[in-house]
Amino acid sequence: YKGVLPFIGLQLLALLIIVLFPDLIYFFGK
Repeated sequence: YKGVLPFIGLQLLALLIIVLFPDLIYFFGK
C-alpha cells in the first residue's frame, strides 16, 4: 500500500491546484 497513498495525495494536490490556480493551468496549457 506504500505506493498507493502518495499517488492519492498527488491526485488531491493536483485537484487543489486546478481549483485554486486555474490561471496557472491555463498558462501551462498554452
